[in-house]
Amino acid sequence: MAKIATRWVLSGEITGVGFTPDGSYAVGASENFAMHMYPQKEAKSDSNPIEVTTEERISCLVVAKDKVYTGSTEGFVRKYDVGDPESLALIIRCDLPVRCLALSRDERHLAVGTEGPDIKIIDLEDAEKCWSFKGHKKAINALSFDPLGQFMLSSSCDGTVIVWDIKSKDVRPNEVIKVIEPTSTESMTRIPVLWHPSSEFFVIGKDKDIAAHNRHTWKKSFTYRTGTSQPVRCVAFSPNGRFLAASSATSELWVWQYKEKESPLLSHNHANGEITSIAWVPSANQLLYGDTVGKVSCLDNLINSEKGTPFDQPKPDPLEGLFDDAAVEDQGIEDKEMAQDYASGDESLGDFIVEDETGTYLEKKPVSAMQKSTLKTQSVKELHPRFQSGSTSRRDDRRYLAFNLLGLITSVSHGTHATVSVEFHDKVAHRGFHFMDNSHYSMACLGLSGTLFAAVAKDGNPSTVFYKTYDSWATKSEWQVYLPDGENVTAIALNAESAIVATSRGYVRIFSQSGIQRALFSVGSVIAAAGKDDLVILIYHQGEPFQGSQNLGYSIYNVESGQRIQHGAMPVTDDAFISWLGFSEGGIPAFYDDKGVMFVLNYYRRVDQGQWVPILDTMLIDVESDFRPHYWPIGLTDQALTCIKCRRGEYEPSYPKPVVTELALKMPTLYQDTQTGKHEEAWLRHKILAGLTKDEKMAGLFGRTDNAVAKKELEMDKLVLQMIDLACKDGRTQKALDLTAMLCNLRSIDAAVKIAYHNNLHSLMERMNQVKEIRMAEEQEKDPNAEMETVMANPVLATAPSTKDQSVYKISSREEEQALERRVFQRKEPIQANDPFGRRVVKESNGSSRTGGQNSTGSGAGPAGANPFKKKSVSDSTGPKGFGRVVMEDDPNNLPITRRATDVFQAAEYLAADEQRVRLEKELSRQEDVLRKRKANGAPSGNGGQRTLSMFSKPAAASTSTSAEAKRLKTQRDEDADMEMDADDMLEDAAGDSDGGEEAVPASAVIPETQEDLEESIEHTRGHLEKTHVELSPARTSSSVLSGFKFSGA
Repeated sequence: MAKIATRWVLSGEITGVGFTPDGSYAVGASENFAMHMYPQKEAKSDSNPIEVTTEERISCLVVAKDKVYTGSTEGFVRKYDVGDPESLALIIRCDLPVRCLALSRDERHLAVGTEGPDIKIIDLEDAEKCWSFKGHKKAINALSFDPLGQFMLSSSCDGTVIVWDIKSKDVRPNEVIKVIEPTSTESMTRIPVLWHPSSEFFVIGKDKDIAAHNRHTWKKSFTYRTGTSQPVRCVAFSPNGRFLAASSATSELWVWQYKEKESPLLSHNHANGEITSIAWVPSANQLLYGDTVGKVSCLDNLINSEKGTPFDQPKPDPLEGLFDDAAVEDQGIEDKEMAQDYASGDESLGDFIVEDETGTYLEKKPVSAMQKSTLKTQSVKELHPRFQSGSTSRRDDRRYLAFNLLGLITSVSHGTHATVSVEFHDKVAHRGFHFMDNSHYSMACLGLSGTLFAAVAKDGNPSTVFYKTYDSWATKSEWQVYLPDGENVTAIALNAESAIVATSRGYVRIFSQSGIQRALFSVGSVIAAAGKDDLVILIYHQGEPFQGSQNLGYSIYNVESGQRIQHGAMPVTDDAFISWLGFSEGGIPAFYDDKGVMFVLNYYRRVDQGQWVPILDTMLIDVESDFRPHYWPIGLTDQALTCIKCRRGEYEPSYPKPVVTELALKMPTLYQDTQTGKHEEAWLRHKILAGLTKDEKMAGLFGRTDNAVAKKELEMDKLVLQMIDLACKDGRTQKALDLTAMLCNLRSIDAAVKIAYHNNLHSLMERMNQVKEIRMAEEQEKDPNAEMETVMANPVLATAPSTKDQSVYKISSREEEQALERRVFQRKEPIQANDPFGRRVVKESNGSSRTGGQNSTGSGAGPAGANPFKKKSVSDSTGPKGFGRVVMEDDPNNLPITRRATDVFQAAEYLAADEQRVRLEKELSRQEDVLRKRKANGAPSGNGGQRTLSMFSKPAAASTSTSAEAKRLKTQRDEDADMEMDADDMLEDAAGDSDGGEEAVPASAVIPETQEDLEESIEHTRGHLEKTHVELSPARTSSSVLSGFKFSGA
């Protein structure tokens, strides 16, 4: 058991602690112009330190064999002799404050990092051989020399780590490693770097973990997990390299063993102040650390004897010199493979050399350059850590256990127990509450009807699961379960009806809200879970990570039916980690990674068709800003990401309760700095969301009356029309034609034709009309139920129709359908390709009349001119608009209403009005009115038609003899203007950014110039109306939208 004791107390913040290599002296410095040296081999040395008064504030120090080098905020770098307080020597004076120092193993080179981007390398033996490294863009954070003296590491506030070649003195970076986003000099994130004593790898302290990089490839090999989200501030390897100690930017301290990288061997939370520096005692099982309040504390006996000791030095190799490099190269294949594994950092051989249980260690021998060139390295990848969405690490005894769109759960630790508080954003719907926590819950989930808590096994207590309801009529509605020994909770989730608990044994346990065990199955090592409605999504390890991928999988289960409805691989690269998992407000599965990208699962209700799509990239926000904050997600809607904008240098929300913000969704498409690129991004985003909404509708919401999908498709068409307008202006006709094929509605294609006409692109107009004809033919042949069969139903949403609906709308039986077709539709003509409604155009003979003839449909047929698409009066129709009267029968063979009925109701909006016939009637009426006016005013029969039009202007109207005639002419002008506005509304909305050029003249406004031409046009229109009428013609196939309906008077 580790013991904590305060060794020294200095005035001011501790800026550095260290030991001489032989452990004879310990050195500590503070910011209050003081440095103390403590002899370790003398009795009561702590009470009699050697005090050195400095002339400036010491900001950092490094201890050598018999020297101490210090850097100050005034820019001075000085040298002191160990044990001699009077010795003092100035090494260099810098223009900016010194932030860090590093000394090579041979104590010849001293590296100095300041608040500037340059690094100064000082040759302590020859001052004329000093040089500088220039490659960073901001202040230097940390420096570390390679134990072999070939490379040096440096980290900076620009978020990068650079590898420099010391031997060649090449001022160009040997390797640049991007670690985090740039920070300021005041940030708590310092990016510490340190070489392992074996020089085979080095570590980089990131925002929440410590990454180990291979010496030969500079690639990340594995990661030391802290289990929190606090940035790492200090790192230190034990003298023999078997243990790694690190401290956070606050008060946490961890110790790892070389093998056990997933979880720390020891975790310690410092009670007073923040830890500023750490150092291992060279010849004892102790760790020294200083804090911001001026105390230097010591952790004694921190390593269990079963794990070894941190100070045993490797013994000399008894076979050193027996085999040189040439002999190794001449060895057989077996020796070469062993050397390859050794150079690649393979853990099996590395553990044999570094962690021999007997303590007899062999000193590693450097591999020659020739061997390195012939050996292929293999990096060891780390497993993705487990996480709970909405949870944070503990800071000042406080943490968020859950934070989502409903509310938040906080936990305040009091040592032996904790206080858990539940707070809701909507205080009217639910009341907040709090209770005392004796189990020290580390996970929580906030649901619609209750909260779920979980705690891991600790101090002999088993892992616990606790559920607490908000408001319940039943007594003792809360429940608690304990897992068996050796089984820990790894992830929890809540949906509408169940509580989901994943455990360390790979089990997934499903409980009802009353605590009943409803299901039990296994999926492997689950790292996160989330629930919504009747669904739950689980993320788990599919195997060992490999190059470029974390090798994670996901599965979506229907908890009510117990079936898996979707599964696949997660698109997570090996350098990224998932930080949030959940469902959108509309029920779309989504996750957010530490790179700032939000993904949603497209087609998740289609079997084996799920696709993870990046719907938002926060890196595209404030691109020109030097500081890019970290966004901590809370929830997702169809329009925006609800999140918290963290403070500079932080990656989690702090206390008190932070302000919630929203980020509009923005996909990472290309060329978003152009107008076309912005339209393409918006169109693609609307397409994905419209498809997901359509799938949800087909899966269960058949009774919905809203037009969410139609609205999204209209927005998509507006964006496409704007892109067509830009393409036409640039003369890119092929692009405009491709965009036309992307339109959803036929009226939008008409608007695209007008845009082409406006830009005088007649050949493009013809091809656009061909696209329209093809689209109409495809819609006639399309089976409306084909797509529904691929969408999985949602049992929660797919509710049965009401009894009232079933009594009003009936579907006829199959026999009645066939009889109806035989009786009513005897004469069938091919469907015209240019009819978007799938209607049949029947031409009558010259002798027939629209009002007098009878239709050859057999007995019981209506009159010859009966049109089922003609609008009916309210008293004449009890069914869908435009279908006439729907037959109501009590025949037991009638089928109940199905999802095809909804399609019929939607199609009725298009079939209700015969737009073509109405326009012809209006055109005929208008032309006859114009002809009558011209005859009344004595218009000439020559080329004076254009002059006749001027009679309808305001001055002409004012000169008429009667006010009634003026009023009639004004009404006629208003009707003409309304017709023109109706024809051009879509074009004006879509191409609102146009340059305001000359508008195209609507076809309905073209009036023949001469009276003879006008009379001829009227006769042509009247003849077309007399010879043409529209008749309903449903298809024979059972999948037809109109099949199965009965119409009265057919």
